[in-house]
Amino acid sequence: MPFTNRPIVLVIGSTGVQGGSVARSLLKDGHFAVRAFTRNPASAAALRLASAGAELCQGTSSDEASVLAAMEGAWGVFAVTDAGSANENEEAEFLQGKVVADCAVAAGVKRFIFSSGPRVPHCAMGNAKFRVERYVKKLPLEVAFIWLGFYFSNLWNFYPPRIAEDGTAEFCMPIFTGETLFPVLSAEDDTGPVVLALLREPAGSPYLGKAISIASEELTLPEMAEVYQKVTGHKARHVPLPDETFDYISSQWTSFAVNMAKEGGYLGSFGWGQLAHRYDSIDPCAPVNRLAPPMKMEAWLRASGFDLRKPEWQAKMVKTPWGTGSLRPKET
Repeated sequence: MPFTNRPIVLVIGSTGVQGGSVARSLLKDGHFAVRAFTRNPASAAALRLASAGAELCQGTSSDEASVLAAMEGAWGVFAVTDAGSANENEEAEFLQGKVVADCAVAAGVKRFIFSSGPRVPHCAMGNAKFRVERYVKKLPLEVAFIWLGFYFSNLWNFYPPRIAEDGTAEFCMPIFTGETLFPVLSAEDDTGPVVLALLREPAGSPYLGKAISIASEELTLPEMAEVYQKVTGHKARHVPLPDETFDYISSQWTSFAVNMAKEGGYLGSFGWGQLAHRYDSIDPCAPVNRLAPPMKMEAWLRASGFDLRKPEWQAKMVKTPWGTGSLRPKET
């Protein structure tokens, strides 16, 4: 491994949404040397990190040898498990996190930041991360956990609003009611600054050993529509959908949401923020704002230029039965 006199932080999942944000924030700050762990060091995302000064390490979270090699000399680790590569298998995803955590102890890592989340009964993706969090708390590491709320990028990756015949943008999702509160954030912009702040916190900080929920504000779907209309100047509204309309959601929608819905209407009844409060998380929109204030929806819309009518945004959106970015078929 190259020599550096700066503390090394290994970023696992460095080319993904969360890990990429962390790697970019650390590189921009300059206090830490960044070691980017990736399955494919030849990917465009990995090469961009390398050109910005990151050291690339190839491996997978389930391969103990590659993880141990990447952690050589590392002071800190940011880790996120990958439900996709685990084929949404709870035990496989849990083992990813366990391997990484055990290797951190073996390698003498000082600080360990893990992207976790609340426990959701009968939901492999949610349970795996929560189980890793519980396991890591028992290890001799300085730890902190982040729980991320609703990504703004979900508005094109999972739940793109549809455009009605009169041109109105309709924010509509099954399961979620008009009263459901979403703690929102730009995961691409906000994850990194919070993790950087946690890495730079002194030993004994009240933020260590806890789950920090990252969100800039809590919004309902009608409020999201209102903010969108304010910024873009295009009419927008919330339209409720029946709970059973699962085929509206993209093909990437997994058992995560379905099981959340089955468990007594978790999201519809409690909201994401309230669900987090059921466990030992810090309030979603309070202390994290003192660590690194996340971006509110209005600021994100202005910075990103997100607009359903623009072809460049329509090209990014997943397809739905209504034809994202085009007129919704008339009901017969």
